[in-house]
Amino acid sequence: MVRFSKNLGPQLWAAFDDIKKRHDCSALAKLAPTSLVFGVWDSRATGVKIQRIVRSTIKAYNVTKAKRSATYQAAYDYTGNGMIGLDHDKGSGKNNPLSQEGFKYSLATGTHGGVLVRGDIRQEAIINLVALRTLTADINLKRYLLGLALVALSYRDQQCFNLREGCLLRAASKDDYDGTWKSVNFDGTDAPATITHDIALAYATAAVGKMTFEAPEPDEFDTETAEGWLKIEKKKRKTLAKTKHPAKAVADEAATATKQKNKGIKLGPVIENKPSQ
Repeated sequence: MVRFSKNLGPQLWAAFDDIKKRHDCSALAKLAPTSLVFGVWDSRATGVKIQRIVRSTIKAYNVTKAKRSATYQAAYDYTGNGMIGLDHDKGSGKNNPLSQEGFKYSLATGTHGGVLVRGDIRQEAIINLVALRTLTADINLKRYLLGLALVALSYRDQQCFNLREGCLLRAASKDDYDGTWKSVNFDGTDAPATITHDIALAYATAAVGKMTFEAPEPDEFDTETAEGWLKIEKKKRKTLAKTKHPAKAVADEAATATKQKNKGIKLGPVIENKPSQ
């Protein structure tokens, strides 16, 4: 949805392009800071991948694997609500341009379907300070992102372990609920760390005071750009997406088509009709 927003779409593409060309993540930090905290892959456009700062895994032991099938459902009925024409709804599965761009449902069959656990279930969460240090040279931005990471990992409520249908977990004890923090150093040494949610929130609040953000303006879906983008052949779309936002690509394609059309017009000789003397 954001990718084809009239204002935010081009801004987001430019933010990823800044990372790709200049290793500058400041624009993305202001538009979508959690993309830097939890990692992001701009797979449909610039191809930029950013390593996550926060990684949290829950591992189960002594398990039996299961299979499942699933359906990706678009967040909005674009064709049903007249945002995109039905003439684009052609082909099935990954060959349908609407499914390719996330405008229509997509099926996934025989995929991983969870596990039946007979042993322990353990959670391990990590804040990768090496990834944070290499992400930017801006110390204020580093502290801001660290604050977001600490708040994210220290926060607790019932939803934290409500992973999915049929997989509702709880802490095995109060000590497990609070968690055990430690600093893991590159030289092989470890040190205990005292971090609570209140401490994390205070740090993040102080860090955000050093940052400057602009309030986002209301935006809307750019139907014209989406329609024009879908009319471009798939392979060409993939190539264009790496070098320009769809709005710019559609405009350039239209300008090129107009230029070629004008070149094809042949003009005859000019005949002047002068009155006889």
